[in-house]
Amino acid sequence: MRLYALALGILITVGYGCVAKMAVAGVRRPQDSRRAASDTVWWGGGLAPVTVEVERPAPPRAHAAWT
Repeated sequence: MRLYALALGILITVGYGCVAKMAVAGVRRPQDSRRAASDTVWWGGGLAPVTVEVERPAPPRAHAAWT
């Protein structure tokens, strides 16, 4: 039974990949770079890395129960 589930998962994944490839291949590459972002397909390229810096808050002071 596990083999059937694995085979079905592989088949569905390959099917989605083929459909996505056909969908992207059917879109013409935009010639004008000033078009709206909703009208274009992102054709790859490098994105600048994003760095997130967070300061850790100071740990709470220990409560002295026996003073």
